[in-house]
Amino acid sequence: MGRNSGISLDRLAHGADFGTMDIPVKSTGVAYSVPAKIGFGTSFAGRLKATSDGSVAVTVDIEVGDELPTNYNAADDNFVSYEGYSTPLIDIADEKEHKVSISPPPSKYLRYKLTGTGSNHSSTTMTAGLNKIQTD
Repeated sequence: MGRNSGISLDRLAHGADFGTMDIPVKSTGVAYSVPAKIGFGTSFAGRLKATSDGSVAVTVDIEVGDELPTNYNAADDNFVSYEGYSTPLIDIADEKEHKVSISPPPSKYLRYKLTGTGSNHSSTTMTAGLNKIQTD
């Protein structure tokens, strides 16, 4: 699954921001982040940065669900794109950091879905972060 800034999968599934994790996105494969437990009506800041020995072509989507998946790195019938969300969240074709705002999803858990497309190199890894936006 890659690096996860010292945050355990158990803590993620029970309410911790997922900090930052490295997720391999090989060629035209699909990869998923570990789901993070979220609060209803909470806004999020996402950070995404690819590294690769070749070209980068990754589509990033958001999936939400009310139950944790059986396999964290696979499609799951309980995880779907949510109503009112336009897919994709972002298409990434470079190695720059991208920051995105994610509107409140009506669900208990949220995860990134990363899809390699076209000429995406087999060495591509996406560093992904997700944090709740705090308001004072």
